[in-house]
Amino acid sequence: MRCAGASVARCTFAGNTALYNGGLYVGAYDNAGRYWAGAGSATVSNSVFTDNMATDSYGGGIYTDGGITVKDSDISGNTAFCGGGIATGDMSGAVTVTGGKLDGNTATVSVTDADVRQMADEYGLDFDMVSAWYGGGGGLYTGATASISATEIAGNTSGRYGGGIYSNGAVILSGAVISGNRGDINGGGIFGDTGGSISVSGGAVKGTSRRLETAAGSMACRASRCPAARKSTGTRRRTATPAACLSARCLA
Repeated sequence: MRCAGASVARCTFAGNTALYNGGLYVGAYDNAGRYWAGAGSATVSNSVFTDNMATDSYGGGIYTDGGITVKDSDISGNTAFCGGGIATGDMSGAVTVTGGKLDGNTATVSVTDADVRQMADEYGLDFDMVSAWYGGGGGLYTGATASISATEIAGNTSGRYGGGIYSNGAVILSGAVISGNRGDINGGGIFGDTGGSISVSGGAVKGTSRRLETAAGSMACRASRCPAARKSTGTRRRTATPAACLSARCLA
């Protein structure tokens, strides 16, 4: 389904496949490829997105070029290159997820940092910018602020960063449970890239991922954005108030 702006309530999107954007695409472009400023926002409530696939792009379940609000919905078993469950574009607005779950979604991207650097050098682009294009995000991929409350994000996987969440913006979690996600390079639960930051209040970040097998390794951020309040202990950094924000492993 493709539309410019959408309100979806009590609907099911199941088993859909497309080259770009598997279940729901909320676009800001017309058929001539012209961008509609301010278009592409979406509201989804009490709905199910399951087993949808974007074979060569972002957003297996949902993709939007604008902001999105998702409430009390089940986003599960979807697959995409990045953003298996939900993905937003580089020019998108804020992402708000309340209640419901993002469960068992997959980002299939599997390029290495060496591949990214080669591409950046070849085209004269910034490494961090190219890396963001291949971020990962099994459950959610976004370049905007993501506010997530009372939501379960579990069992999602990424072939690169951020099994549960990949963000190049701020991630604000309140009472959410991030559990059992896997990121093959780093950030099994959450990965905040160079433009991102992570804030956790209540809830829990736990589970396992490759090379990060404790709750202390379930969040990751690039070193330039590690919060100053964190105190370094060996290769790990812990906050002064672990109940408010669990540990993060920061990348060089």
